[in-house]
Amino acid sequence: MNSSPLSISDNLSKAVAFDLYKKIRSGEYPVGSWLPSEFSLFSKYGVSRNTIRESVRMIRNAGLVTTIKGSGTRVISNVGNSEIRIFADEIFARADYLRDLYDFRKITEVELCAKAASRRNIQDIELMQKNLDFNVCYSKINNCVDAKSCFEFHILVANASHSDIGLSMLINLRPIVLQIMGELALHNRRKVADSTLQLHRQILDAINIGDMDLARLRMEEDMNKAISELEFLLENSPDLLLKFAH
Repeated sequence: MNSSPLSISDNLSKAVAFDLYKKIRSGEYPVGSWLPSEFSLFSKYGVSRNTIRESVRMIRNAGLVTTIKGSGTRVISNVGNSEIRIFADEIFARADYLRDLYDFRKITEVELCAKAASRRNIQDIELMQKNLDFNVCYSKINNCVDAKSCFEFHILVANASHSDIGLSMLINLRPIVLQIMGELALHNRRKVADSTLQLHRQILDAINIGDMDLARLRMEEDMNKAISELEFLLENSPDLLLKFAH
């Protein structure tokens, strides 16, 4: 899937317009109702008034709403024209792509973690412990985990499996996963840090004692959390999907 480069303001306007479109389609803003005021929208989305105006212009041009001077913006259709539907289909396809990617991560990393429990050596354990120690210190100072170092832990687990193919596949996913993890850190910094570090500690412990079943279970828990976090972002960070193409 190809997409042309977007400026930050263009990205945000399209993101808000898409989110408004979703709410109109779902019936949260039913036909005949009025959209929240401009002030309410820019407060909700944390963007400028100009961005909100551009977003409203987009869904107005798409035939979803009409603006009545002195009254506000009213929903007149929950379907819109073909242009908005094509745009929405593209965005929904990107969401499905990210979900598939994380499902693939879960399947792959759970088995790599089990292999790590049976194949790890002393150096592997030391590298994972060093990574964990760094992130504990980093989280205390910054109140969040370092996304790069956090994903590096997963790379180190794959490395400890001594599976060159598995390690290579995970390394290729690094750019997109780091971007998602960076977005998540902006939303719930402390909670993400605490839960992530706890799970990584449990994964390391399972690998260290050589318990394949426990290692598999702990990585599955970690990946289930990652999938839940992705769903949170898809719902609460409307500009996320505009950053990805496949």
